[in-house]
Amino acid sequence: MSNEFKAVPPLASLSPRERYEQVLGIAVPIILALTSQNLLNIVDTWIVGRLGSLALAAVALSATINWVLSSFFIGLGSGVQAYTARRVGEGDDAGTAAALNRCLRFVLTAVVPMALVASFVSDDLLAAISSRDDVVLTGTPYLASRLAGIPFLAANFAFRGYWNGLGLSKIYLRTILVIHASNVAISYVLVFGAFGFPEWGVFGAGVGSTAAQAVGTTYYIFLARRVGATGEFLRGRTSTLRELLRLGAPAGLQTVAFSSAFLIFFAITDRVGARELGASHVLVTMALVSILPAVGFGLGCASLVGQALGAERPEDARTWG
Repeated sequence: MSNEFKAVPPLASLSPRERYEQVLGIAVPIILALTSQNLLNIVDTWIVGRLGSLALAAVALSATINWVLSSFFIGLGSGVQAYTARRVGEGDDAGTAAALNRCLRFVLTAVVPMALVASFVSDDLLAAISSRDDVVLTGTPYLASRLAGIPFLAANFAFRGYWNGLGLSKIYLRTILVIHASNVAISYVLVFGAFGFPEWGVFGAGVGSTAAQAVGTTYYIFLARRVGATGEFLRGRTSTLRELLRLGAPAGLQTVAFSSAFLIFFAITDRVGARELGASHVLVTMALVSILPAVGFGLGCASLVGQALGAERPEDARTWG
């Protein structure tokens, strides 16, 4: 078993500077990763925006539908992080991969079938939200390709929770950069038909995003066999589904509510016009930059809180928060 991770020391044994170093050591890579995610969204918007306002509007609505349908499974990554961090605090190295193993099995048995069904009825989903036939026609191929990639997205957020729970957020940052580079390269080639590839337009952007998520999942699996509880990954014990849902469902439901609010906003803007919908997507993407540092600090401190609770130091947990 690799020993690259270790529990945070008792708070009383750390100087103020060491406390800041603990927080920043976990949070800064997460903040950088989240910031790069938003920069990628801006690049995606630029790529699709070159196809026109209708394409941008179709992607805005389709991407938000995809976000809503995947948001609960994204939230389960918080459950993986909480479970993993507590096992680290307890010194139970062999148990740190248990929630990750359960979440990945859940993805295979439940998320994959759901994603395939949702992808099959993507035109109906988009038609139920949009009042514009041109948006539905343009956005359906993109939405179908993105919905098919939900299992990769869910698996990647489970891995994110695992690495952050171990305190190895630099691995999350490294992988998210690989995903972003793959997304930009594949999407550009498929959207515009570069290097002899077919010009797929909006559909190419969806395929590029899903392919990049698949690359990320593959890279995460490669790393999990070499870093962390390597002997337990996919072969060791698993947590129960009830434990995973108890820890992750509240965050999942919160994410569903958050994403649904944006879907309602875009559905209203869709009634105004395609140009207005596309412009709203650009503005919302840029506005989300302001919340990313806070989200990064929250995810980082969640690991410190979980490790302190695992070590039966509740006062430390409150103080880290």
